[in-house]
Amino acid sequence: MENDQYTAVQEYRLDMVLYDDGEWTLQDHSVISYQLYPKTGVDETMAEELGTSEIKADVEVFDGGFPGDEYWYDSTYTLTLNSHETDTANLKDHLEYEYQKDSEICLQGGPLTADFLFDQTTGQWALETVDASAVQVQEYRPEGVWLFDIYTYYINMNIRDLDYTANTAVVDIAASVWQSEAFQNQYSQSHTVGFAVTEEGMAFDPVDVPDRDYGVSLMLTRDNMYYKRTDSQAYTPVNYNRFLRTLGW
Repeated sequence: MENDQYTAVQEYRLDMVLYDDGEWTLQDHSVISYQLYPKTGVDETMAEELGTSEIKADVEVFDGGFPGDEYWYDSTYTLTLNSHETDTANLKDHLEYEYQKDSEICLQGGPLTADFLFDQTTGQWALETVDASAVQVQEYRPEGVWLFDIYTYYINMNIRDLDYTANTAVVDIAASVWQSEAFQNQYSQSHTVGFAVTEEGMAFDPVDVPDRDYGVSLMLTRDNMYYKRTDSQAYTPVNYNRFLRTLGW
């Protein structure tokens, strides 16, 4: 059987009865198996919707550092279809896109592929994999206020005046200690620090913290801003009041 979209191959069991008059009569029938074969590939609109949902292209989630603490913000993206290759004999479909995503913290872009398999039972194309490994950060956007805390030590870092020739930036750092329901030991200083862009992200040199035996450095990735004390090897997500870029302290 076939129509414009599918060819169907079915195997039936027919139970016949021979009566005394010599006539064979159909008594019962059942479908033993059936398989559908597509005549066309996956619907391109549906493929894009499934692909962008898989890579969460229309939204960013910042992990605040503990369960339930997340900050959502919108981002914009474009997904341009470059090629669509359907292999109906092997029940496969392959789509290639040029992907670009513009968010508050970075601009990303590059090729993206989506592979689908045809389910012969349901007659539907199902998303198998989305490969966005070739999508790279094209531009980091660290400028603005980043607010976080180290236990009861609250730190505000405003990154500004980036010089991509000298790889330096000005960091205004303000901090205070929360004690007895009040902020104490408040201070504010400015530093010119270096930065480097690597495969891991945009890492800033440490900034000294007065009255402490450690400094603090920041690293911006495609996913979040992280901070690290100079006496620690691990980066921690910015987690105070979630994610603040333009509100200041």
